[in-house]
Amino acid sequence: MVKAKASNKPKPKPKSISGFSSNRKACAVGKVNVVAICCACGESIDDDSKAVQCERCVTNETWKCAECLDLTDELYHHFVTSSKANFHWFCEKCEVEVLGLGPCSNKLLLAQLNDIHLKTDSVKQHLVDSLAGIERRLLDSQSDEGSVAEESRQRIAAASGKQTG
Repeated sequence: MVKAKASNKPKPKPKSISGFSSNRKACAVGKVNVVAICCACGESIDDDSKAVQCERCVTNETWKCAECLDLTDELYHHFVTSSKANFHWFCEKCEVEVLGLGPCSNKLLLAQLNDIHLKTDSVKQHLVDSLAGIERRLLDSQSDEGSVAEESRQRIAAASGKQTG
């Protein structure tokens, strides 16, 4: 499931501190703390923000606020609190990999399609061969029937000629 932050408070606007933009870094008494930001609008994401984090790469740069996702408060609350919601969010980079849309997956798909094509060709050839064998046996049996019928007619005619003669 997606990692989320939820609150009823409005999002604070980013401020500039000591020459650093607070939507990138915050300076506090000699140490630098990385602050999460919305990857769409650049707003700071804090504990009071309604936002979701990419569940694959889980970095501070891969948060997106509910507003940028067009999620209503009710829907956002449902996604982050319901065990049945099964909500997943991935940043653009991870989405390509998770959904298998990258060039590597295209090569894999093409290889799989080629394999399927070869297998269907093999099945098709087997069916054509089987049908040809069935047709051959049917023609042979019809030919045999014709021969037997002709032979029977000749015997009947010969027997009839002997009886009348």
